[in-house]
Amino acid sequence: MKKLALFIVHCSLFIAPCAAAPNMTAEIVMDARASTAASAKKEATESAVRAAVMQVLARYSDRAVVENLIMGAEDANLQNMVASTGISNEKSSKTAYSAKFSVALDRAAVEKWYAENNVMNFLAAADDSKEKTIISMELSNGLSDWAELNKIMRDDGDAYGFSLRSIFRTSATASILTNKRKKFQTLCASNGWSVSSRDGVLRIAK
Repeated sequence: MKKLALFIVHCSLFIAPCAAAPNMTAEIVMDARASTAASAKKEATESAVRAAVMQVLARYSDRAVVENLIMGAEDANLQNMVASTGISNEKSSKTAYSAKFSVALDRAAVEKWYAENNVMNFLAAADDSKEKTIISMELSNGLSDWAELNKIMRDDGDAYGFSLRSIFRTSATASILTNKRKKFQTLCASNGWSVSSRDGVLRIAK
């Protein structure tokens, strides 16, 4: 299994405005060392692609599942999902290389990867984010937490336009009206749920 070189992933966690479509890009700062500058650059480039693919795929599916699959994947298979790569801030020496990589993935290839690896995801659902906010839920107590969340909304009495999209074990996805997002976040937080947001996807956990 290939080891990742030292890297820093720049990722805003979380609170972001709603996006009109899924975010298929990632920016990775990579620092690699090897016996030669050429080897260090190759290591940095491959590791940057691996880190970028992992970051994008985890946005719309279970991070633990994605990390397990990506860590053991061949570089060539990951490269197949890359639409473009930009490099800036390059620095190199005889045995080291560092740079900032801007990696964009091909959505069709990502959807194919999810399907081939049987990974549950809500990539398609994120397209509704203009009118609807997608919610990713981690339910530690399964249906008990799910029932609690529904009771919280019923007791509040507001119409959130809540719609369940998928549920599997302790993970579920749903959507609410975007104009109710802030109130829903406050409601969840005041009832002991952790709340965060990224790329227009609201994440809650109990």
